[in-house]
Amino acid sequence: MSWSVAAKGETPGVGEIIDKQFADGSKCPEPEETIRQSARNLIAGTVGAQSPGTKLVISAYGSQSTSSQGEGLPDKITVSLAIKIDIDQ
Repeated sequence: MSWSVAAKGETPGVGEIIDKQFADGSKCPEPEETIRQSARNLIAGTVGAQSPGTKLVISAYGSQSTSSQGEGLPDKITVSLAIKIDIDQ
C-alpha cells in the first residue's frame, strides 16, 4: 500500500488542504496507518507553528510492503516515509 499528500500555499489554508487529503485518503494496513497518522500530526504541528500567511510547499508519502519469509515465519514488513516542508519564498 502507499499514500501521498502535497500542497503549496499560505498557512493556515495549506494545512487545511493537507489535512483534507489525509482525511479523504484510504486507510492503510498496520503498521503503516499508525505511521501515516503520525505524519499527519507532525505536519499539522509544523504548519501550526508558522506565522499566518507563511508560504509553504509540503509533500509527504509513504509505502509498506509485506512478503512471506516461509511457512511458520512472520511476514517481513518494510515501510518507507518521506516528509518535506519548505518555505516558499
